[in-house]
Amino acid sequence: MIWFAVRFYLLFIYGVGLTCRKRFIGFAALDTCKKDNKTWIFSAWHQNVAIAAWLLRGQNGTVLVSASKDGEIIAKSVEAMDIGTVRGSTAKQGGRALVEMMHAIRAGRVGLVTPDGPRGPCHHLQPGVIMLAQKTKVPIIPYHVEATRQWLWTKSWDQHHIPKPFSTIVVCAGEPYFVPKSLSKDGLEKVRKEFEQRMMNNVAAAKRYVEELK
Repeated sequence: MIWFAVRFYLLFIYGVGLTCRKRFIGFAALDTCKKDNKTWIFSAWHQNVAIAAWLLRGQNGTVLVSASKDGEIIAKSVEAMDIGTVRGSTAKQGGRALVEMMHAIRAGRVGLVTPDGPRGPCHHLQPGVIMLAQKTKVPIIPYHVEATRQWLWTKSWDQHHIPKPFSTIVVCAGEPYFVPKSLSKDGLEKVRKEFEQRMMNNVAAAKRYVEELK
C-alpha cells in the first residue's frame, strides 16, 4: 500500500507542478544567502506540505517528517524526489529529530519544517523551529504557497490545499528572521508569537498576489 501511495503521489504532484506557472516572491534575500554560502530554514504551515516539498527538490533540502505511519508515505515520497528526511515531531521522537535536523543544516542543507504539524492546531507555531534556528544560527524564512485555482480540504485539520493543474502558483518567502542567541522562557514565547505572526503576514501577502493574478 505504501509503494502504491508513493507512486500515486509522485505522479499526481509532478502532473500538477509541471503544468503550473510559478511566481516567486521575496526570494532576493535567499540569493544573498547563497552568495555568502549560508543556508536557512523554510517554515511552512502543514497545509502546504504536499506542494512545498515538491518545490524544494534540487535545492539540497532536508524535510522534517512525522514519525507516524502516515509520515512514512510522505518520507518515502520526499526521498524519491532526492530530498533528505528526518523523522520526528513535537509528539514523537522530537529531541532526536531536532538533533538530526541541526546536523543536516550545519552541513549546509536547506531545512523545511511545518511548525504546526503533525496534529495542529492549524497555524499555531510550535517552538521547535525557534529552537532549531537558535541552535544552528541560521535564519527562518516564512514560506507559503497559494494558487489561482486549488483544491481545498476543508474537513482536514490543516485545511490542506493543493494547486490545480494549469493554474498559477505563487510561492511567497518572508524576510529572514534571526533568533537571538539566548532566550528566557518568556523571551521564547515572545519570539514564537512574533514569528507566528510573520508567517501569517506571509500567507496574507501570498493571497494578495494571487488575487491580483485572477
